[in-house]
Amino acid sequence: MKRMQKLYESPYLPVGILLLLHTLAWLLMHPLPTTGPGDDAFAYVNLAKSIFSPGFHLSYDQFQNRFGVYVPVYFIFRWLGENPYTTALWPLCMSLLTIGMSYRFLIRLAGKRVAFIAGSLVAMNLEQVDLSLVLFPDLLVAGYATFFVFLLYYAREMGRKEIFLAALLQLIWITGFLTKETMLLTLPYTGILAVADLTAKKNRSFWKATGTFSLISCLALAWGYYALTGDPFHRLRSMQEYIHYRMPVNDDPAADIRAHNSGNLLIWLNHNLHYLFVLLLSLPVMYTNLKAEGGGLKKYLSGYAIYLLLLFSFLFYLPGIGTLFMQSRHWTFVIVPLAMLAAFFITGSDRTSLRLLIGIFAFLGVYNFFAVGPFRAALFALFLTAAGADYYFLEYKGKRMYLLLLPFLGLLSYYIFANTNFRPENAGHYEQIQDQK
Repeated sequence: MKRMQKLYESPYLPVGILLLLHTLAWLLMHPLPTTGPGDDAFAYVNLAKSIFSPGFHLSYDQFQNRFGVYVPVYFIFRWLGENPYTTALWPLCMSLLTIGMSYRFLIRLAGKRVAFIAGSLVAMNLEQVDLSLVLFPDLLVAGYATFFVFLLYYAREMGRKEIFLAALLQLIWITGFLTKETMLLTLPYTGILAVADLTAKKNRSFWKATGTFSLISCLALAWGYYALTGDPFHRLRSMQEYIHYRMPVNDDPAADIRAHNSGNLLIWLNHNLHYLFVLLLSLPVMYTNLKAEGGGLKKYLSGYAIYLLLLFSFLFYLPGIGTLFMQSRHWTFVIVPLAMLAAFFITGSDRTSLRLLIGIFAFLGVYNFFAVGPFRAALFALFLTAAGADYYFLEYKGKRMYLLLLPFLGLLSYYIFANTNFRPENAGHYEQIQDQK
């Protein structure tokens, strides 16, 4: 009995429930076999099986240079064999680790309630579930970026163990970069923080150690590629070759991407619900903390989220590369910071913010009724009802009910039931939005 009581009182019981929920969603969706040579996962599976074979040769191909995707899968195949579940096991592990680390990060800095709600919003995020089912690099590199940003905040606030934390920070970054080159997107934000700290004469020893380890990492990376290929700049040349010769602009895959995605970012967000709802819930927190004096966790997360949103919005409209960022998997960096800010909103929103949110849901519900259909409008009505009920309890009974979590659970349940993205029999269910462009 005492053991059960201790388990019930454990601060880590909630995160255990979230990890179980996410794993259950993964099992219910059950990963499917790769579809063939045109499938990215198929390429990574073949690389995992051939990396240590005598005929393996490292070229400028982007798939080959993303070691963090397929090297772990090589060991999984050796230990557990090859099947759809073991192929998707590495993305699932990274997704679970991201949820766990997000909870651990917040429970120490913001409390159990915020940590649980943020973890819930990550675990129930449709894109997070989607990408845990397939061997793509995007969820993996987003996880490394999340760990990097967490550790960067902790190292700057902690003010000790600078050398150890700087070394660990660089190890996480280089591992993320060797998973996918989009890890480079964290560098401008890091540079902004470095300039701000050094201008204010703060954390000098940490940034000095970080700069030293960054230089060492660059030299080690160059030496490693020189040993493997004879060219220390092999990774840079592979990215250059991809940008100039292989990035989809006018080919058939790019045409298919553009056929199923709007070139208008607002309409695109309206169709990517896994980003839209957490974005709406996080906006009041971002706005409030951007104006606030001083630092703190909420201001740090707000700055990072705003930086990512502005960056991805710019990339979305950039000629050529914008086609890539019409694919929602390239936006996975924003899931965790937006979920955390949304958790702060759910646990601490005021009546004014809730009234504004109710108005936004009402407007989007009417818009979606005419632009998409009654079922989509009903979804916005569900969120409007939850926000209205939360406002009622807060206004008249002085209680916070956290009812905004319920629509996310309903959305996840329906998505698993519908299973539109991963089942051949539902392949024709993509929403055509050409008329909204």
